[in-house]
Amino acid sequence: MVKFIKNLYNYIYIIIDDKTNEGYLIDPAWNLNNINAALSGIKLKGILLTHHHFDHMNLAGKIALQHAIPVYISKIEIDFYRFTCTNLMPLENDTLLPLGSSVVKTILTPGHTKGSACYYFNGNLFTGDTLFIEGCGLCSAEGGDPYQMYESIQKLKEIIHPYTSIYPGHSYGLDVGVKMSFLIDQNIYCHFDDVTKFVNFRMRNTQTNLFNFK
Repeated sequence: MVKFIKNLYNYIYIIIDDKTNEGYLIDPAWNLNNINAALSGIKLKGILLTHHHFDHMNLAGKIALQHAIPVYISKIEIDFYRFTCTNLMPLENDTLLPLGSSVVKTILTPGHTKGSACYYFNGNLFTGDTLFIEGCGLCSAEGGDPYQMYESIQKLKEIIHPYTSIYPGHSYGLDVGVKMSFLIDQNIYCHFDDVTKFVNFRMRNTQTNLFNFK
């Protein structure tokens, strides 16, 4: 976890297979020394990017070179933004990446960006800027789309088990790693069942603090 603006945090994750000690690094940014220290002893298989924004990938190329590993991101994200990076490998929806005796599943969740993706591994979901514990990502940048964000959240509500632990790219006051059932109960963006009402609320111009989701 790296603090870069007051009250705003980036979370960087390493998922590891306990038996093989193989792992993937998710959304590396900001502090290379801290990340390398955390990677000590891990057989790094690759880097997983949830989307192309700088605060989620600015160390991906450097770490990929250091470890001679691929950098994975959705093909849509690559094509739409002409995204480039060292050792880049495109992913499709439902792509499975092996990790020990299990797999990491790619779930495309557009809305914050055109090709945002979440990654599911052994009861844990890494959501980047799609879904936070407190809210959901902005939909106003290039390629963002509140209609797609609504569909992505509905998709996650449908396919993700309530006991899945949720790990977003940022925290806005609550602890990460809570269960999906908590979000369904407490996250206002999980309460909408009408796309028009969702879009009107997410894009409202009366929101004075972009990180106060209610």
